[in-house]
Amino acid sequence: MTVTVTVTVTQTSRVADLDLPRWDATVEPGGFYGASPWLTVAEATADLAPVHLVAEETGVHGPATATLACYPVATSSPFPLCRADVVTGVPDEPMPSLFCGGRHPAHTRINAAGADPATRARLTDALLAHAERAAVERGMRSVGMLYVDADDAVTRQVLTGRGYRIRGHATAALLAVPDTGLAGYLDGLRSKTRIMVRREIRRLADAGMNVTVYPVTAEVQDDLARFETALTDRYGGAFDPQATRRLRETIAEHLPGPARVAFADLSGQRCGSLLFFRWRDELHARTAGFDYPVKGDLPVYFGLLFYWLIDHAHSLGVRAIYYSTGADRAKRSRGCRLVGQDAFIKPLSG
Repeated sequence: MTVTVTVTVTQTSRVADLDLPRWDATVEPGGFYGASPWLTVAEATADLAPVHLVAEETGVHGPATATLACYPVATSSPFPLCRADVVTGVPDEPMPSLFCGGRHPAHTRINAAGADPATRARLTDALLAHAERAAVERGMRSVGMLYVDADDAVTRQVLTGRGYRIRGHATAALLAVPDTGLAGYLDGLRSKTRIMVRREIRRLADAGMNVTVYPVTAEVQDDLARFETALTDRYGGAFDPQATRRLRETIAEHLPGPARVAFADLSGQRCGSLLFFRWRDELHARTAGFDYPVKGDLPVYFGLLFYWLIDHAHSLGVRAIYYSTGADRAKRSRGCRLVGQDAFIKPLSG
């Protein structure tokens, strides 16, 4: 008996037109930026209309579904880390481009929770074929997934088979939260690292560092902007301050549940910030910033993004913390698992 396998792909620009429970049912661990809460933020801040694709297969093993969020990005778009020319460092990279996999500079993926590898490959191929057609229709000169995990074997195989080539590389980080929280985290470190971390925790405690969590409201915007700008000024980055503020304001409007900001203070003076999201049993660290004159040489970065965040995650029952790209050595030194991220790009002939 021959079973016919059929894959159909539907497309919409508006999140409101999606069956969100069905969409979110496809989202896998680490897939927050392809899930409905973030889709609403990405749509509201997009300079060009998004493309939301849903692939449905009927056949061998019954129905299966996969989803893919895509965003047209031009050279003028205020999302530099989602631009092919910026990520590859090649100014004449074919632009504009369709950025696929969730608008975030890490873990761009096709979500297909529960699908076996063969089914996932068929769904992935159908979604990418549709994305390429949509890109041509919109006048894009290329299409790409710019942060594909090194261990995402099916997606990488399908991308290569469709003529995509690796044009850049980055590294993201994630940290498993032990069942015993901060104590378990310390126990899992190498002896020398554990001694160093304990020393840093004591220094921060002796300095009176305190961390307070707030909803992302209008009242926290100025300090968030000030700290994040200071970090960008120190380490570099091509970010549009107005677009970044609009993004934070949209987060406050659309993500009152998942979004929180943690402020670190020393003797009543704020010295650091961390914007993060909770999704299922995960935390996703979005952005951080610091008041460098106030914090001085204290290890507030590690205290806020690791020691406090691990303890906070454990108190929430969270199992994993996802960090974006950058600061590889610092993250590895504090126990993170680093995940290679490759930029797959395909020029389009029109």
